[in-house]
Amino acid sequence: MNAKTILLLILSFFSLTGKCHTTDPPDGMDIILLMGCLDINVGPTGVEAYVDEGNVYIYFDQSFGNVNISLYNEMNVMIYKDLINTSVQQTVIIPFVVNSAGSYLLIIEGPNGYVEGEFVITTD
Repeated sequence: MNAKTILLLILSFFSLTGKCHTTDPPDGMDIILLMGCLDINVGPTGVEAYVDEGNVYIYFDQSFGNVNISLYNEMNVMIYKDLINTSVQQTVIIPFVVNSAGSYLLIIEGPNGYVEGEFVITTD
């Protein structure tokens, strides 16, 4: 096995064991299950993401330096991209347009790794 395969296996183990989230979701929000790791030296924790009917909330529990945050819709079209300095900004809120039902992919990439998670927004 090469180093990349081993790293992916380790990250998958942590993601499958549920160690990617340290808290319960805030009231009225759903967890976005993030798989991967922003920094192998600190483990899979350190970033959490939630969604409600109008926003995606990303919380950084520690500094990862500059990270790129990208959001893709179900047609793989990038609908949001931003560079965030997590040393300064620990919370990111991504607003959604009303009636934005569909599947989405959230990707957060830092200098030492990445996390990603899929979620669905439904309208009533």
